Amino acid sequence: MMWNLVTLAVLQWAVLAMLYMIWLVLLKRPARFIDDVPEFLRPVDLEQAEALLDPAADHELRWKLDASAFREVQRRRTQLYLELVGRMAHNARVLVDVGNREADLHPQDTAKAQAIQALQQEAVSVRVYALVTILKLRVSMLLGPRRMPALSRFRRVSDMDGIATYKALRQASTALFAEFGRPVDKLTLNY
Repeated sequence: MMWNLVTLAVLQWAVLAMLYMIWLVLLKRPARFIDDVPEFLRPVDLEQAEALLDPAADHELRWKLDASAFREVQRRRTQLYLELVGRMAHNARVLVDVGNREADLHPQDTAKAQAIQALQQEAVSVRVYALVTILKLRVSMLLGPRRMPALSRFRRVSDMDGIATYKALRQASTALFAEFGRPVDKLTLNY
């Protein structure tokens, strides 16, 4: 009996995985070129993120507010940080896509290949940080507001500093734009 249930569960997961793969193929993202990047990026206010992750701000809020008011403020701050981290993840995905596309178009140019590789390494680091942070924050929110840890604990996740990692991604994308001779000012306005 137990064997039948396990077999059924495995088959269901296999069917779901196949449907997901078909969905990915049918809804393939459009190819993005380096000139398309600024329009696809979402703004990320790193000063706001640093303020949300400041341990002194958490401590001050705990000190000034009663328990229920603090939980409400902390919930709103957490949702705001989730939005910022989601934007970081989106921007990193866009930059990885562009890096893949440009690497296919310029396989012989070593300077461009190095800039693309640096960009992709930083983008993957941002994606890992963002996805792990989103998962941890969502689980914390599900467990309830009383168990919600201070936001400052989410600055470093998986041995990565989220703010520093995103700043490194910005520098790598700026270097890539400079290597390709594209205007950097348009890039920095959007993210």
